[in-house]
Amino acid sequence: MSKRLTSCAVLLAGLLALPAAAQTPVVAGAPESTAIKAFVTFPDAAPTENICQQANGDIYVTMMDSKKVAKISPAGVISDFVSIPGAVAVIGVACGNNEIAVSIFTKQFRLPSGTAAFTDTGAHLLFYDLAGKQKADVTLPANVAINGFDYGGDGAYYGGDSNSGTVFRIDAATHALTPFWQDASFGPVAGNPMGINGVRAKNGWVYFSGAQKNGIFKTKIGAGGKAEGALLPVELGIRVDDFDVADDGSVYFPNGRVLFKVAPNGAMTIVADPIPGGPSAVVSNDSKTVYWPTRGGTAPQRVMQFPIQ
Repeated sequence: MSKRLTSCAVLLAGLLALPAAAQTPVVAGAPESTAIKAFVTFPDAAPTENICQQANGDIYVTMMDSKKVAKISPAGVISDFVSIPGAVAVIGVACGNNEIAVSIFTKQFRLPSGTAAFTDTGAHLLFYDLAGKQKADVTLPANVAINGFDYGGDGAYYGGDSNSGTVFRIDAATHALTPFWQDASFGPVAGNPMGINGVRAKNGWVYFSGAQKNGIFKTKIGAGGKAEGALLPVELGIRVDDFDVADDGSVYFPNGRVLFKVAPNGAMTIVADPIPGGPSAVVSNDSKTVYWPTRGGTAPQRVMQFPIQ
């Protein structure tokens, strides 16, 4: 059986195991793609976690266990943006308005059993100017573990709390956290410690992945920076880590060995199969390319690229 058929079979098995109402059917597939290319190769195999792109085209990747954030120029030149020796893990990164914001854990969250606990991660939010000079260090409440992290414009970041079913709004000026959206049923349960995971803010909406619901959802940013209207499903049936949203509202994410697209009408397609898998994705500023960092194995990690238009 080909690699593509194997990956599709695994996907379909996962979808069929879910209730019918919770499925987003894959309506089209893609052949094994020759368009996937490595944009850059890192010097080692240390795991990556999150990715964002600044307005000038620079890409930032959190190197989770190397305790740093890597910067990649549009020409593909890698440099260390910041090292954070006080971190146990460098998690989320958000490309703000002439600044870079990073979420870190200073306490161990990975348990010897192979699972995780986000009840007290010693989480901080760090803010840097584009030269890498730290502007602020915000200590979060002990029970808040910001994972997915994004800048939504209008002076606000949005972060997903992996220790609850809450998406927080973070004021870019004061760094104050306020709950933007919350639902306890999206929080951790016995056997599944992950609450909210990936978060993106785009076109007046906040998107987030909820592990307990096996899907991606979105809610509108209303007056006063508060959630407005009903929570809408984007895709149901696949447990997603981090992802990104193109200008037209299409969502892209790697899952296993497959790169998926969910169109604004909910149609999900396989756009590349197989791929080197990774934990997150970013759509380029011009919405023509999706980038994702790889994770796993003993070979040096890379940032892959795939044309989407």
